[in-house]
Amino acid sequence: MYKISYFMESFSNEHFVSLFAQPAEANRERLIHQIELIDAFIRSIRKRLNKIIRKKTTRKEGSPYSVITHSKMHYMVMSDFLKELYDEIDKYEETHMESIMMMATEMMGFIANNPTIDVDVNAFTEKLADLAAENKDYILLKRKRRALRHKLTKFTMRKVSPDFLSLIRTEFIAANHRYIPELQYSPPSIFDIYIAEFLNRSNVSHLVYPTAKIIAEGNVDSAVYTLSEFCLMVYDQLNVNNAATRSIVYTSVVRFLFDEAYVLKSELRENDQENEIFLLQCEAFSKQTVRDLRLTNDITKNYIPGLQVPSLFKSKQFDLLKPMEIMTNPIDLMKHVHTILGALASHFGSNGVMLSFDDTLTLLLALTSLNPPSNAVSIAKFVDKWNDVQLSSIVGVSKNYFIAAIEQLMENQGA
Repeated sequence: MYKISYFMESFSNEHFVSLFAQPAEANRERLIHQIELIDAFIRSIRKRLNKIIRKKTTRKEGSPYSVITHSKMHYMVMSDFLKELYDEIDKYEETHMESIMMMATEMMGFIANNPTIDVDVNAFTEKLADLAAENKDYILLKRKRRALRHKLTKFTMRKVSPDFLSLIRTEFIAANHRYIPELQYSPPSIFDIYIAEFLNRSNVSHLVYPTAKIIAEGNVDSAVYTLSEFCLMVYDQLNVNNAATRSIVYTSVVRFLFDEAYVLKSELRENDQENEIFLLQCEAFSKQTVRDLRLTNDITKNYIPGLQVPSLFKSKQFDLLKPMEIMTNPIDLMKHVHTILGALASHFGSNGVMLSFDDTLTLLLALTSLNPPSNAVSIAKFVDKWNDVQLSSIVGVSKNYFIAAIEQLMENQGA
């Protein structure tokens, strides 16, 4: 189990006082408040731990009898491996939560015995909470579990060949709840798989390859027209008429067809030389200081001007753009950038004041430089080319920020 001394060492002893504590006058009210905050934190962790334990006892196993006979063994092997991943993740989470409850309890004793030290309890508990999220083995386990769960679902559907039309109609309820109307965006979900499987079995299946081929060839006008006609046929088959429902189906169809086109050919896999140069430019940019970025004082007042770009961000923010490497369609790519811009506004904005255009672009430049997608230049060209596929003008603004950031980093002109 962790000890407070180990916890302090893991964030460096010389910085502990500046991070979490500072000398103060003995104050009974402050002392009680700090202890109450940590006690509430411990109770929330214990509640999460109990929830994990309950999930373990109620988790349902899949049935090999849902697939055809010659596939049962394959199904059972994948199911057993998935169960092992669940068990490993559960074990890690239980151990971690018990450890941070122990460290939090020790901190309560530390506070009680040192009334002249003012502890920043919020910073302390945030660091504790980050311990699990930043563990590379834990992250890898969750990725494997997600990938295998997805694969098992697709395998089952492929072998069983259920009534996908009924599944789609049932899943529409959940899809509508997830839909973000102001962005005309439907997040990725099992609904996409149902749509893909339905299209592969419907009377438009013969049009899937030709449509994907037109997209892969990159003639935008022809592709957008063909995509629109394809979607109209799908709307008719699914009997969807209102705008929101059509938008949900449209997003799933775009994901499916751009996935198919990516297999044939995609600009996302091109421009290797430019992408390599871009990575070098990012490395150079990230070595600039906070002062060099010329951000407004509302932002820089909270940071040390002489430190380099990484000091602006929390370590868990460094990889925010990395998921874009495996995205194959312009809708999800730009919605991801829109989400990142929202996170920057929330993190760096003050008193509800919106960030300026210059500050937003500079912060996006800085964040991108830390750990950019390896095909960032290709992504910028791709989303610019396929702008007309995007339904939301709001997300379209995010696209402009992203392209501007890539261009500035490529030219190494800074912000």
